[in-house]
Amino acid sequence: MKFIACITCLFFFLTCNGQESKKSGEGIRLDFTKAADEAIKMSSVIDNVRAIPLETKDDFLVSSISKMRYVDEKFFIFDSRQKAILVFDKDGKALFKINNSGGGPDEYVEIRGFDVNEKLKQIVLNVSLQKLFFYDFEGHLIKKENLKITSTDIAWGNDAMIFDTGHMKNDYEDTEGGYCFVVKPASEDKYKGYMPFSFEEMGHHVYRFQQPRSFVHVADEILFFEPFSNMIYSVVGDKANVKYLLDFGNKNIPSGFFSRYNDMDKAVDELEDGSYAYAFNSVWENDKYLGIDCTYDADHHTLVYDKRQKKLFTKGLKDDILICWPEVAEATNQYLVGYRFADDLLYQFDEKAEMPDLKRQLLTSINEESNPVVFLYYFK
Repeated sequence: MKFIACITCLFFFLTCNGQESKKSGEGIRLDFTKAADEAIKMSSVIDNVRAIPLETKDDFLVSSISKMRYVDEKFFIFDSRQKAILVFDKDGKALFKINNSGGGPDEYVEIRGFDVNEKLKQIVLNVSLQKLFFYDFEGHLIKKENLKITSTDIAWGNDAMIFDTGHMKNDYEDTEGGYCFVVKPASEDKYKGYMPFSFEEMGHHVYRFQQPRSFVHVADEILFFEPFSNMIYSVVGDKANVKYLLDFGNKNIPSGFFSRYNDMDKAVDELEDGSYAYAFNSVWENDKYLGIDCTYDADHHTLVYDKRQKKLFTKGLKDDILICWPEVAEATNQYLVGYRFADDLLYQFDEKAEMPDLKRQLLTSINEESNPVVFLYYFK
């Protein structure tokens, strides 16, 4: 299994000194420049942790995780390298795999994105050639649908499907679709674009950082985030609005930034030098907290907003019981869901350090060739 370098991830809580401003069309403004330089112990936020090694079988190996959902007490994993969806139960036992790549009528060339609808108990694959493949919770193909747009990922809500266009040009309903994401109501064959971008500036580029996803489920809404914007959109039903605006002060990417360069790669090079904050690559939210991964001053940060205190803390959450904070997939009011690859965990664990029972148990149950370990961090 390919080695993935360990990055120590912290929760960074930001503060508006107890204040947040909300303006028309802007959403809730969170001011990064007024962040409190403090840390919060994980023990004050998390009650306990459950670590679940996924069953390792020769015909059921996870080589990559582009997206993971925890629905109906099942872990659904999109492995883009294998062009497959692997499904495990709540205890990590392998259940079934969707692996139908090929050129046949019920096969696909590639999977560009997937999602799970808990209400309908179905899985949808956004595949090449502008098609959707639907499967039941046993991995059987139910139906196929055609799309009018090209997209790189999909989120499936109760009343709509939302597509990440990946900065690709779409023409639909006599409108040139220079939009970051497009919403299609479940009851209508129409498309509405949100979060416009300059196609001339951005071009045919798809940039993702750390975790290659742009959607996350939060109860009955879906959040959309994009690497080169500090806005987070909320889609409820088939309506989308800006929910949060993270203000980085003089680190905000200025208007017209990308038009200064001949190509996107040169623009990204300047961003990587730390000139501006960018690269929302992970977002999660529940009733108490909002978490955002981004790049600021050329360093990776995980920002979390405490809704009850209306505060944002820069030193983050410390003293993780395993010292192995996971790649976060999503959150509910009950728990936060994440994962780490086995070889990554073994590299990070220091056997000479104090070893809690959970860490000791993991060390005896996995090796470098094991499938990933998934985590449920239970909130207080």
